[in-house]
Amino acid sequence: GLVRRAYCARQGSSSTIVEALDRVALTEAGEGSVALYKQSTRDGWKIHTGHRVKQKESKGEDAVLLFEDGEELRASKIMIAVGRAPGSKNLDVEKAGLKTFRAGWIETDANLLAGPDIYAVGDVNGRVLLAHAGEHQAEYAVRHAAGLETAAYDDSAMPSCIYGHHEVMHVGPHADKLAELYPGKKIEVSSSNLIANPISQSYGATHGFVKIGWVDGAVY
Repeated sequence: GLVRRAYCARQGSSSTIVEALDRVALTEAGEGSVALYKQSTRDGWKIHTGHRVKQKESKGEDAVLLFEDGEELRASKIMIAVGRAPGSKNLDVEKAGLKTFRAGWIETDANLLAGPDIYAVGDVNGRVLLAHAGEHQAEYAVRHAAGLETAAYDDSAMPSCIYGHHEVMHVGPHADKLAELYPGKKIEVSSSNLIANPISQSYGATHGFVKIGWVDGAVY
């Protein structure tokens, strides 16, 4: 969704984002979410947070959203992006003794096993819905099946990102969660604005920042 809206905005089209919750980029820490919001609005995007849609309909050539507070939004097209669901619906995983949860994600144990000698890797287990995460899980599953790996699967340092004209990415836990995750440890956070980076300057993309969290002197 963000990729398509960024492309439309760069081509001169008006683009509006409607979010039911109080901020965009809910998978990111507050500071990252705020930075994405500010830069996107600078680029001319219209962003409505805290708006819940009551209904959508067509009026003439317009697509219309009616919000619960009575406000109305008209556009030529509406794209609804409310998350993803697994493609496990027609796999009959229950016949193999596998369990699912929520929208149909396949339940796995600490070793990515969904059942005896059955691994569930990639998007279908609902852990991290990114291609590199599926590849990482598959490599672990092969090593575990071959007896080369015995420890539980660890994805604590799995990179995650939001693709778009303004990208947001993080590796490991967010810095503002470290004190909660590691009570009693010395927590430090360092931050640098991208405007200080020569590569960012050469691309004319100097908005944003890099933040690093430290736990007892180690990067997390």
